[in-house]
Amino acid sequence: MTPPLAATASSQPQDQPAPPGPSLRPAAIVLGIVLVLLTGGLVAAALTGGPQPSATSSAAPGNAAHLLSPIEAEGQPPLDILDATPLPQGARVVGVVNSDQGAGQYDRTATCQAHGSAAQLIHFFDSELAGNGWTILTAGGPVLNHLGETEVLAKHASADGYYWEIGAVVDGHAPRSASSETTFSVRLYEMTTPD
Repeated sequence: MTPPLAATASSQPQDQPAPPGPSLRPAAIVLGIVLVLLTGGLVAAALTGGPQPSATSSAAPGNAAHLLSPIEAEGQPPLDILDATPLPQGARVVGVVNSDQGAGQYDRTATCQAHGSAAQLIHFFDSELAGNGWTILTAGGPVLNHLGETEVLAKHASADGYYWEIGAVVDGHAPRSASSETTFSVRLYEMTTPD
């Protein structure tokens, strides 16, 4: 006969080590590194004051309308089109072409200069026109029969019932320095049909 104490001891579970499995230690180390990098990035951004404006940031509201006054005639282009037309900060008009000569649909060009490289100006017009409600038709394409020039072409519906197109053409022969002046033209014309 077995003593009752032996039978009780054999029926109780014995302490066994846990089966081997994946450790959470490497994941905790990676998480710690990510948190340190994130905190460092946030501190660095706070110390630098965030993004700095570029040399070709948008002109103040209404500034484009004032600068483009040499190409205005008899209320054309309409104010909503002028207000939606961005020009780089510090731009100045150096020439005007009146293609319509007062007959037919409005079609005029302002030749301007602004600080910034050709690439910066193309990027400026691409992003600022889209941001001001223009539908970009082509961005950064070459200009037919004008080697070295690049165009951003866009259209915008106006309160006058017409669609307007803008062609911002940047001289690609300009110096690549952001501190030098680059010549560009802004052509505004009234379309007879929406397409």
